[in-house]
Amino acid sequence: MAYSGVKIPTQTYAERVEYTETVYMGTDGEWHLVAIDDPLKVAGMVGICPEASGVDAAGSGAVLTFGFVANDDWEWAENKPVYFTAAGLLTQTKPESGTVRVAGYPILPTVLFFNPSDHVDAPSGGTGDVTGPGSSTDNAIARFHGDGGKTIQNSVVTVSDGGTINIPIGQTYNMDGAPHTHSAYQITATKNAANGYCGLDASADVAMAQIPETMKDCAIVVTIDGGGAEIADGVAGEVEIPFAGTVAGWTIVADQEGSIVVDVNKTTYAGYPGSLASIAGTEKPTLSSAQKNRDLTLSTWTTAIAKGDVLQFEVDSCTTCERVEITLRVTRT
Repeated sequence: MAYSGVKIPTQTYAERVEYTETVYMGTDGEWHLVAIDDPLKVAGMVGICPEASGVDAAGSGAVLTFGFVANDDWEWAENKPVYFTAAGLLTQTKPESGTVRVAGYPILPTVLFFNPSDHVDAPSGGTGDVTGPGSSTDNAIARFHGDGGKTIQNSVVTVSDGGTINIPIGQTYNMDGAPHTHSAYQITATKNAANGYCGLDASADVAMAQIPETMKDCAIVVTIDGGGAEIADGVAGEVEIPFAGTVAGWTIVADQEGSIVVDVNKTTYAGYPGSLASIAGTEKPTLSSAQKNRDLTLSTWTTAIAKGDVLQFEVDSCTTCERVEITLRVTRT
């Protein structure tokens, strides 16, 4: 057993180290066994123990930082690099994980030219110059702090091992510039005209102010069928409206050319049937010797409909028509 080269005499070893085991200088000023699972334990100043009997924990001895060292137990393959590995040991098998650093090259099967490379490859943890907080949230997304590229910080957003993203209550995030706030069971949003995003209000319903105009249009469709005969005068049917809205117009089509006038009455659910009253003014859905007609510019209608209102369709008069379909165009409010 022998060595020659650059050594640092009288150094303190933090733990028991055997002859030719490798060590690194710790922040405490003492030498510790190299470990590649932590870049700080291999990427900095390293050495190899040249003391034939090894050095006990808290003991003193020299550290060889550059030179030749022999060990009769070695059987190196010449011209192949030797790598640092766990627990201060050396190997010619390149580590597949952790911090990869070449310790030197053998000149004989039992002699190593100890010359730690300046290049450090750290596929699983960086080169040791990235710093972070003293603690972090499990599964939290790490974020860069500043623009230096070497400081990371914790975050409140987490991603589980299964890929589930969790955003805590009260946090705001943007989608294409539109702000959204996450609450206990809902997401509220400010509508963005460009993307049409919408959210839930405090009742967990979609807030109408969030819905794009093109999504508010809907229809109330009623079919009046004479069963193969001319439609009789009188009440043809009722329907409850499950949303609030404004009537914007009507369309009426028939199975054949004819004439018909249909009135539209309205009341609240609580007031049905006693307080029904016409809302159609002088613009009742009408055919006059025609098979189709529409009015999309209502001026005499009472157009407002409250959620839960009941509409009644009543035939004032009919000639020839055996079946008609009336569509009320409604804009939800």
